[in-house]
Amino acid sequence: MTKDKGRSVETYVARAMSAFYSSHSSTRPLTTLDAFREAAKIRPEAADYWLGRVSSISKGAFNGILSEIPDKEITEPARRFANKMLEINTDRILQTVI
Repeated sequence: MTKDKGRSVETYVARAMSAFYSSHSSTRPLTTLDAFREAAKIRPEAADYWLGRVSSISKGAFNGILSEIPDKEITEPARRFANKMLEINTDRILQTVI
């Protein structure tokens, strides 16, 4: 962990970009959360479904899934990073107002 706020998992997740653009003329892709919001505008029932699915996942489930990856395939710091990223993204998507 770091005390530098610019080098935290939270900052990394907040800056993450999707592969989607808001329009043909956009030069910068949408953030992952903005991509979800845009998709939710098009298909609100699908967004509600996925919000329900995400809310049903316990944070302990992430640890369980990540622990099944063989140690030779992932380092412990990478496992912790992935777990934290999943937790943060879960919180962010569940706090999304559509």
